[in-house]
Amino acid sequence: MKQKKWRILVLVAMLALSGCSKTKNDQEDKTKTTSIYETKDMKLDTNVMAVGEEEVTLNEILFYVYQIKSAYDKSLFTKVWDFKWDGEKSVESYAKDEILEEITQIKIICQQAKKEKCELTEEESNEAKVKAKEYVEALPEEASEYHLTESLVEKIYEEHALAKKMYDVVAGTVDTNISDEEAKQVTIGYLLVRTSGVDKNGNEVNLSEEQIKSAKKRAATLQKQAKKQSDFVSFAQGNSDDETVEMTFSHNNGPEKFIDIAFSMEQNQVSDVIETEEGFYILCCLAPYDEAKTLEYKERVILDRETEAFSKAYQTWKKEYKMVASSTLLDQIPFDLEPLIYIE
Repeated sequence: MKQKKWRILVLVAMLALSGCSKTKNDQEDKTKTTSIYETKDMKLDTNVMAVGEEEVTLNEILFYVYQIKSAYDKSLFTKVWDFKWDGEKSVESYAKDEILEEITQIKIICQQAKKEKCELTEEESNEAKVKAKEYVEALPEEASEYHLTESLVEKIYEEHALAKKMYDVVAGTVDTNISDEEAKQVTIGYLLVRTSGVDKNGNEVNLSEEQIKSAKKRAATLQKQAKKQSDFVSFAQGNSDDETVEMTFSHNNGPEKFIDIAFSMEQNQVSDVIETEEGFYILCCLAPYDEAKTLEYKERVILDRETEAFSKAYQTWKKEYKMVASSTLLDQIPFDLEPLIYIE
């Protein structure tokens, strides 16, 4: 398991802060002051880590612990947190590392936002408060040990809202101009008579010279038949040695052997036989201009640019803030307690 397996990327989107299915009327229980997560060395208000000038208590960390456990305890096997994925490090250790990274990102982004005078509007702040209240009201009784009070969750929601706003600020500097020609997507159907590699049945193919000649003749026959078909895709599915028979691509991300040919074809036009290292291809233009896929491609390129810009900005900010955490205290936060109980 890689470290990023558990990460809820702050660089791209806000943490998925969703409640459970049943409500608890009074989550902010002032009478209960202890938790099964407390130890003789650590109470709910104990500072377990710090990022820059921001200190993080056990209580705040428990919010992130709850998020992970509520997401996975119901579906994963018992004692999953003790499982050692690579023989050395447990799933619990990976989860804790990702919680630290998540909190570190949030704290750095929010402190940088203050430096840059980026603040939530009153409306944005109120929206975070409303969502926090809804979240807490939807917590089941079994979540009480985490002490996820409304004030705590409100603070976390506001931090994530501010982090998202900083993302939007950086994203707003990105060039979103993508020409139609650059983004244009073409969809083709194709049929392959394979001469080498692995066919759609998983069989290794390595034809001799004589067999390649026969394969070329077969391809020529199929090409003539394809030109008479009203449904090229069905024809390809019944005759191709490849499992897939369609592809969509642009000038910038398509297979070199097909790009020039594909973009010069008209609707339903069938190409000549194209000889490649893996065999003989026959193409059919299904959509010379796929408008929906073109728009989707533009959106994807813009998102990639925004993500890259924010990632670079974050790496620069990160150098200005030191993160310290108590490994001793973190080790005392158990994940392998009884799984959360869900009320259906």
